[in-house]
Amino acid sequence: MLPEDISKEFKTDNPNKEQLFNILNDLSPSEIKVILTLLTTDIIPVLANLSPVVKAFEQLGEKEKNLFTDLLKSMKSNS
Repeated sequence: MLPEDISKEFKTDNPNKEQLFNILNDLSPSEIKVILTLLTTDIIPVLANLSPVVKAFEQLGEKEKNLFTDLLKSMKSNS
C-alpha cells in the first residue's frame, strides 16, 4: 500500500483510472512483480506452448478433468 502522501498524487476524475489505482494499491509486492514481469516479457512463445495443453484439457471428460486438477493440486502442496 502506498503512503498517503504519495497516493494523493493519484487522485483523478476518471473513474476507470481511480478503480485501477485502487486495485494496484491493494496488490502485494509479489503480485506487482508478477504483473511487471508479464508486461515486460515476451510471453507469446510460452502461450504458444500452452495452447496444445489447453486444447487437450478441453477434450477431457469431467472425471478426467477432476483427476488432472487433483494431480496439479497435489503437486502444488508437495512442493
